[in-house]
Amino acid sequence: MDFRFGHDQFEPRYGLRYARPHYMLRVLDEKLQRDLGLPFDELSLPAESIGKLPASDLRVIIVENKVSLLSLPPMRRTLALGGLGNGVTQLSDIAWLSKCEVIYWGDLDADGFRILDRLRAVLLHVESRLMDRSVVEQFAGLATEGNGGVAQAVTHLFESELHCYHHVCQNNLRIEQEHLPSELILKALSV
Repeated sequence: MDFRFGHDQFEPRYGLRYARPHYMLRVLDEKLQRDLGLPFDELSLPAESIGKLPASDLRVIIVENKVSLLSLPPMRRTLALGGLGNGVTQLSDIAWLSKCEVIYWGDLDADGFRILDRLRAVLLHVESRLMDRSVVEQFAGLATEGNGGVAQAVTHLFESELHCYHHVCQNNLRIEQEHLPSELILKALSV
């Protein structure tokens, strides 16, 4: 029985198979794709299945939306995951992630920082990229109205991230990740 989804759902309650959330995965390196034995560089799988990949000695970039995931260029020994949203906590089912460099890049808005907070609750070593106040200030012209105001309690953000989180909440700002210049993105994610 799978208790993660509560006892009120029919299938898990009775031990039946059910449609699990799928996460989009892209392999950004052809050699890594061969090493993993994958005939495809892009696929969608449940976290438990991703966890069965023979992955080691690689980087994983987690992005908030699929457009950003699909736009990532080739990068050496790198996998990218996207389309996770609030499901990032299920990444705890992927044991090999704890042995990889993991980078999160999300929208500069309240939800983006809350997702980072939840992700870091299950993977403490996650680094964020392009998620600080200097990026918000540099690209203020790209900001739109956010998803509303009051900052919630978060416990896994670093000081600079927390400062930016409060700023975007107080000013109801959103800068969607795919609106940032590609050169900046590539430089930040290639480090």
